[in-house]
Amino acid sequence: MNILLNMNPTKQRKLDTFKMMFKQIGGLLVLLGFSMALPLMVSLIYGEYFSASGFLLSSLICILFGYSLYKGIKSNQEPLNRHALIIAALGWLFIALFGALPFFLIAYLTPA
Repeated sequence: MNILLNMNPTKQRKLDTFKMMFKQIGGLLVLLGFSMALPLMVSLIYGEYFSASGFLLSSLICILFGYSLYKGIKSNQEPLNRHALIIAALGWLFIALFGALPFFLIAYLTPA
């Protein structure tokens, strides 16, 4: 705790910037989790229950992880134009990683 009180203002600004960026990434992951509901409903309509369980589980993981980032990080700073490129790049990375999650889960949950 003493380390945080004696932190250099420059380091504190950088830490606040990272907090703000990961809070924005959390919001993107929540949106990704809700967008996984569409393939979930399609798989339920066609009776593909193994893929439905994979989409449901990955949707819940995305929503919970994104919500914990969004609500868990306390940041009052608003993103500026210079932060947009970093947020976009990290957003694409996280969306690609979490977007691949249903494929791994469906491959693991489907019986051979």
